[in-house]
Amino acid sequence: MPSTKKAAIKNRRRVSEKSLHLLGVLGGWPGALLAQQRLRHKTRKTSFQLIFWITVALNLAGLWGGVAYLLEL
Repeated sequence: MPSTKKAAIKNRRRVSEKSLHLLGVLGGWPGALLAQQRLRHKTRKTSFQLIFWITVALNLAGLWGGVAYLLEL
């Protein structure tokens, strides 16, 4: 059983979804995607997945905009 589920069962402190999404926006989404697939964590929660993919899109749009800006300099 993954440690987060153990923490939930034992009513211990866990990382909030808000924190996970913030890390995703800050560029941590590739690691989050790998962890989701490898650990099967948060893969079925539709609301989390929707926000996760929005953060990925925002991150990629920001990256694209930054690269486009640098190429115009």
